[in-house]
Amino acid sequence: MLTWAAQWPERRFAIEGANGLGRGIAQILVACGDSVVDVPSTLAMKVRVLSTGGGRKSDPADAFAVANTALRQTNLRPVAAEDQSTILRLLDERREDLGHERAKTEARPNRASLTP
Repeated sequence: MLTWAAQWPERRFAIEGANGLGRGIAQILVACGDSVVDVPSTLAMKVRVLSTGGGRKSDPADAFAVANTALRQTNLRPVAAEDQSTILRLLDERREDLGHERAKTEARPNRASLTP
C-alpha cells in the first residue's frame, strides 16, 4: 500500500476507528511518517446514509464515506504515534488474551474421545 501511495508525495490517510479496529494500520502509517486522521464511525455512517440513500455497509461504500468525510471535515483528530509503554501494554493484553483462549481450548472435552 505504501509503495502504491508513494506516487502522491502530499497525502493524508483517513482511517475509520483509528483507536479501534483501525489502530494497527493507523500506527503503522504514522510510524512510517504519514499523516493520518481518525474518522469516527458514526460520522462515516452518516455520510454513507446520505450518499447512498441507505446505511448498507460494503467495502466500496465504507471507503467512499471515509474518504468523503476526510475531505470535507477539518476538525478530524490526527493520529499520533503511541509511546512504547502503550505498545507494551497492548502486547501484554494480547498475550493474556491468547493465554486465556488456549486454556479454554485445552479445557474443552475432546469430542473424539466422547464417542462410543
